[in-house]
Amino acid sequence: MAMISCPERKQPVSELAPTCPHCGAPIAARAVPDPAAKPPAKKAGCLKLGCAILGGLFLIGLIASLVTDRSGSSRRSSSTSTSASTSTSAPETPAVGRQWSYVQREDAMAKGTDYQASVQSTNTVNFRFPYAGEQHATLTLRTHPRYGKDILLSIEKGQIPCHSFSGGCQVLVRFDDAQPVRYAAVGPEDNSTETIFLRDYSGFVGKMLKAKTVRMSVNIYQEGSPVFEFDVRGFDEKKYKPK
Repeated sequence: MAMISCPERKQPVSELAPTCPHCGAPIAARAVPDPAAKPPAKKAGCLKLGCAILGGLFLIGLIASLVTDRSGSSRRSSSTSTSASTSTSAPETPAVGRQWSYVQREDAMAKGTDYQASVQSTNTVNFRFPYAGEQHATLTLRTHPRYGKDILLSIEKGQIPCHSFSGGCQVLVRFDDAQPVRYAAVGPEDNSTETIFLRDYSGFVGKMLKAKTVRMSVNIYQEGSPVFEFDVRGFDEKKYKPK
Protein backbone atom coordinates (compact mmCIF):
# COMPACT_ATOMS: atom_id res chain seq x y z
CA MET A 1 0.00 0.00 0.00
CA ALA A 2 1.42 3.41 -1.05
CA MET A 3 1.13 6.75 0.78
CA ILE A 4 0.06 9.96 -0.96
CA SER A 5 -0.27 13.58 0.18
CA CYS A 6 -3.56 15.16 1.25
CA PRO A 7 -4.61 17.74 -1.39
CA GLU A 8 -5.47 20.25 1.39
CA ARG A 9 -2.94 19.89 4.18
CA LYS A 10 -0.26 17.89 2.39
CA GLN A 11 -0.21 15.33 5.15
CA PRO A 12 0.64 11.69 4.34
CA VAL A 13 -2.52 9.69 3.71
CA SER A 14 -3.08 6.12 2.50
CA GLU A 15 -4.06 5.96 -1.10
CA LEU A 16 -6.93 3.67 -0.14
CA ALA A 17 -8.48 6.16 2.36
CA PRO A 18 -11.66 7.90 1.01
CA THR A 19 -10.97 11.07 3.09
CA CYS A 20 -8.03 12.65 4.87
CA PRO A 21 -8.04 11.56 8.57
CA HIS A 22 -6.56 14.93 9.49
CA CYS A 23 -8.89 17.38 7.74
CA GLY A 24 -11.65 15.25 6.19
CA ALA A 25 -10.85 16.34 2.68
CA PRO A 26 -11.86 13.73 0.08
CA ILE A 27 -9.03 11.74 -1.48
CA ALA A 28 -9.27 11.24 -5.25
CA ALA A 29 -8.98 7.51 -6.18
CA ARG A 30 -6.03 6.58 -8.32
CA ALA A 31 -6.78 5.06 -11.66
CA VAL A 32 -6.10 1.34 -11.94
CA PRO A 33 -5.07 0.20 -15.40
CA ASP A 34 -7.45 -2.17 -17.17
CA PRO A 35 -5.74 -5.45 -18.09
CA ALA A 36 -7.95 -5.77 -21.20
CA ALA A 37 -7.00 -2.33 -22.47
CA LYS A 38 -4.78 -2.14 -25.57
CA PRO A 39 -1.20 -0.93 -25.10
CA PRO A 40 -0.38 2.56 -26.18
CA ALA A 41 0.23 3.08 -29.83
CA LYS A 42 3.94 3.79 -29.30
CA LYS A 43 4.51 0.53 -27.42
CA ALA A 44 2.53 -1.43 -30.00
CA GLY A 45 4.61 0.08 -32.81
CA CYS A 46 7.87 -0.84 -31.07
CA LEU A 47 6.61 -4.36 -30.55
CA LYS A 48 5.75 -4.74 -34.24
CA LEU A 49 9.14 -3.33 -35.27
CA GLY A 50 10.98 -5.77 -33.00
CA CYS A 51 9.03 -8.71 -34.40
CA ALA A 52 9.79 -7.56 -37.95
CA ILE A 53 13.54 -7.33 -37.22
CA LEU A 54 13.62 -10.79 -35.64
CA GLY A 55 11.70 -12.23 -38.57
CA GLY A 56 14.11 -10.61 -41.04
CA LEU A 57 17.17 -11.95 -39.26
CA PHE A 58 15.69 -15.45 -39.21
CA LEU A 59 14.93 -15.28 -42.94
CA ILE A 60 18.49 -14.09 -43.77
CA GLY A 61 20.01 -16.90 -41.70
CA LEU A 62 17.80 -19.48 -43.43
CA ILE A 63 18.82 -18.26 -46.91
CA ALA A 64 22.54 -18.23 -45.98
CA SER A 65 22.28 -21.80 -44.65
CA LEU A 66 20.66 -23.02 -47.88
CA VAL A 67 23.33 -21.35 -50.04
CA THR A 68 26.17 -22.85 -47.94
CA ASP A 69 24.71 -26.36 -48.11
CA ARG A 70 24.30 -26.12 -51.89
CA SER A 71 27.86 -24.85 -52.37
CA GLY A 72 29.31 -27.60 -50.13
CA SER A 73 27.36 -30.29 -51.99
CA SER A 74 28.68 -28.96 -55.30
CA ARG A 75 32.29 -29.04 -54.08
CA ARG A 76 31.92 -32.56 -52.69
CA SER A 77 30.42 -33.76 -55.97
CA SER A 78 33.26 -32.20 -57.98
CA SER A 79 35.88 -33.72 -55.65
CA THR A 80 34.32 -37.18 -55.90
CA SER A 81 34.24 -36.98 -59.67
CA THR A 82 37.91 -35.95 -59.86
CA SER A 83 39.03 -38.73 -57.50
CA ALA A 84 37.17 -41.33 -59.51
CA SER A 85 38.76 -40.23 -62.77
CA THR A 86 42.20 -40.24 -61.17
CA SER A 87 41.87 -43.70 -59.69
CA THR A 88 40.64 -45.23 -62.95
CA SER A 89 43.35 -43.75 -65.16
CA ALA A 90 46.13 -46.21 -65.97
CA PRO A 91 49.70 -45.21 -65.09
CA GLU A 92 51.78 -44.08 -68.02
CA THR A 93 54.25 -46.74 -69.15
CA PRO A 94 57.49 -45.47 -70.69
CA ALA A 95 58.33 -46.70 -74.17
CA VAL A 96 60.55 -49.76 -74.32
CA GLY A 97 64.18 -48.73 -74.73
CA ARG A 98 63.71 -45.17 -73.49
CA GLN A 99 65.29 -46.12 -70.17
CA TRP A 100 68.68 -46.52 -71.84
CA SER A 101 71.07 -43.59 -72.26
CA TYR A 102 73.96 -43.65 -74.73
CA VAL A 103 77.18 -41.63 -74.61
CA GLN A 104 80.02 -41.41 -77.13
CA ARG A 105 83.11 -39.29 -76.56
CA GLU A 106 86.62 -39.16 -77.94
CA ASP A 107 89.39 -40.28 -75.61
CA ALA A 108 91.97 -37.51 -75.18
CA MET A 109 94.83 -39.94 -74.48
CA ALA A 110 94.20 -42.42 -77.27
CA LYS A 111 92.97 -42.47 -80.84
CA GLY A 112 89.51 -43.86 -80.38
CA THR A 113 86.03 -43.36 -79.00
CA ASP A 114 84.67 -44.27 -75.59
CA TYR A 115 81.21 -45.87 -76.01
CA GLN A 116 78.84 -46.22 -73.07
CA ALA A 117 75.24 -47.38 -72.55
CA SER A 118 73.65 -46.99 -69.11
CA VAL A 119 70.38 -47.88 -67.40
CA GLN A 120 69.22 -47.08 -63.85
CA SER A 121 67.67 -49.62 -61.51
CA THR A 122 63.88 -49.60 -61.36
CA ASN A 123 64.01 -49.96 -57.57
CA THR A 124 65.76 -47.91 -54.91
CA VAL A 125 67.54 -48.74 -51.67
CA ASN A 126 67.93 -46.72 -48.50
CA PHE A 127 71.12 -47.17 -46.49
CA ARG A 128 71.82 -46.12 -42.92
CA PHE A 129 73.85 -43.09 -41.79
CA PRO A 130 76.04 -41.64 -43.23
CA TYR A 131 74.70 -42.86 -46.59
CA ALA A 132 71.00 -42.47 -45.75
CA GLY A 133 68.55 -41.55 -48.46
CA GLU A 134 66.98 -43.35 -51.42
CA GLN A 135 69.31 -44.13 -54.29
CA HIS A 136 69.39 -46.06 -57.55
CA ALA A 137 72.14 -48.25 -58.94
CA THR A 138 73.42 -47.90 -62.50
CA LEU A 139 74.40 -50.67 -64.92
CA THR A 140 76.82 -49.51 -67.66
CA LEU A 141 78.20 -51.24 -70.71
CA ARG A 142 81.47 -49.66 -71.85
CA THR A 143 83.83 -50.13 -74.80
CA HIS A 144 86.96 -48.05 -74.24
CA PRO A 145 89.92 -47.61 -76.66
CA ARG A 146 92.45 -48.13 -73.84
CA TYR A 147 90.65 -50.30 -71.26
CA GLY A 148 88.63 -52.55 -73.53
CA LYS A 149 85.14 -53.83 -72.76
CA ASP A 150 83.65 -53.65 -69.26
CA ILE A 151 80.43 -54.12 -67.33
CA LEU A 152 80.17 -51.48 -64.58
CA LEU A 153 77.85 -51.59 -61.55
CA SER A 154 77.69 -48.28 -59.65
CA ILE A 155 75.85 -46.97 -56.60
CA GLU A 156 75.38 -43.31 -55.74
CA LYS A 157 76.81 -43.54 -52.20
CA GLY A 158 78.11 -46.30 -49.97
CA GLN A 159 81.02 -48.73 -49.93
CA ILE A 160 81.40 -51.85 -52.06
CA PRO A 161 84.35 -53.83 -50.60
CA CYS A 162 85.84 -55.09 -53.85
CA HIS A 163 89.50 -54.05 -53.81
CA SER A 164 91.91 -55.59 -56.29
CA PHE A 165 94.53 -56.20 -53.59
CA SER A 166 92.08 -58.41 -51.69
CA GLY A 167 91.13 -60.53 -54.69
CA GLY A 168 88.07 -58.55 -55.74
CA CYS A 169 84.53 -59.73 -55.08
CA GLN A 170 81.62 -61.57 -56.64
CA VAL A 171 78.30 -60.31 -57.98
CA LEU A 172 75.22 -62.52 -58.09
CA VAL A 173 73.33 -61.94 -61.36
CA ARG A 174 69.96 -63.35 -62.45
CA PHE A 175 68.57 -62.98 -65.96
CA ASP A 176 64.75 -63.10 -65.87
CA ASP A 177 63.76 -66.35 -64.09
CA ALA A 178 66.95 -68.28 -64.81
CA GLN A 179 69.23 -69.57 -62.09
CA PRO A 180 71.52 -66.89 -60.55
CA VAL A 181 75.08 -66.79 -61.87
CA ARG A 182 78.14 -65.48 -60.02
CA TYR A 183 80.40 -63.04 -61.83
CA ALA A 184 83.86 -62.10 -60.63
CA ALA A 185 84.40 -58.38 -60.18
CA VAL A 186 87.13 -55.96 -59.18
CA GLY A 187 87.24 -52.36 -57.94
CA PRO A 188 88.69 -49.39 -59.84
CA GLU A 189 92.37 -48.45 -59.76
CA ASP A 190 91.67 -45.27 -57.79
CA ASN A 191 90.19 -47.44 -54.96
CA SER A 192 86.85 -45.61 -54.98
CA THR A 193 84.07 -47.66 -53.41
CA GLU A 194 80.99 -46.78 -55.50
CA THR A 195 81.84 -48.68 -58.72
CA ILE A 196 82.96 -52.21 -59.60
CA PHE A 197 83.89 -53.91 -62.91
CA LEU A 198 82.43 -57.31 -63.79
CA ARG A 199 84.39 -59.92 -65.72
CA ASP A 200 83.12 -61.86 -68.77
CA TYR A 201 81.74 -58.98 -70.84
CA SER A 202 80.68 -61.16 -73.77
CA GLY A 203 78.89 -63.74 -71.62
CA PHE A 204 77.02 -61.05 -69.67
CA VAL A 205 75.90 -59.09 -72.76
CA GLY A 206 74.88 -62.26 -74.61
CA LYS A 207 72.48 -63.25 -71.81
CA MET A 208 71.30 -59.66 -71.27
CA LEU A 209 70.19 -59.32 -74.90
CA LYS A 210 67.81 -62.27 -74.42
CA ALA A 211 66.39 -61.01 -71.10
CA LYS A 212 63.87 -58.39 -70.01
CA THR A 213 65.03 -57.98 -66.41
CA VAL A 214 68.48 -58.30 -64.85
CA ARG A 215 68.82 -58.56 -61.07
CA MET A 216 72.20 -57.91 -59.47
CA SER A 217 73.22 -58.36 -55.83
CA VAL A 218 76.56 -57.35 -54.33
CA ASN A 219 77.85 -57.05 -50.78
CA ILE A 220 77.83 -53.47 -49.48
CA TYR A 221 79.64 -52.54 -46.28
CA GLN A 222 77.29 -52.77 -43.26
CA GLU A 223 74.23 -53.00 -45.57
CA GLY A 224 74.16 -56.67 -46.53
CA SER A 225 73.61 -57.59 -50.18
CA PRO A 226 70.71 -55.54 -51.60
CA VAL A 227 69.21 -56.55 -54.94
CA PHE A 228 69.01 -54.04 -57.80
CA GLU A 229 66.62 -54.67 -60.69
CA PHE A 230 67.24 -53.33 -64.20
CA ASP A 231 64.82 -53.17 -67.10
CA VAL A 232 67.12 -54.03 -70.02
CA ARG A 233 64.51 -54.27 -72.77
CA GLY A 234 65.05 -52.34 -75.94
CA PHE A 235 68.84 -52.15 -75.79
CA ASP A 236 69.99 -50.72 -79.13
CA GLU A 237 73.41 -51.98 -80.21
CA LYS A 238 73.53 -49.43 -83.06
CA LYS A 239 73.10 -46.52 -80.65
CA TYR A 240 75.62 -48.04 -78.29
CA LYS A 241 78.38 -48.57 -80.87
CA PRO A 242 77.53 -47.59 -84.44
CA LYS A 243 79.43 -49.53 -87.11
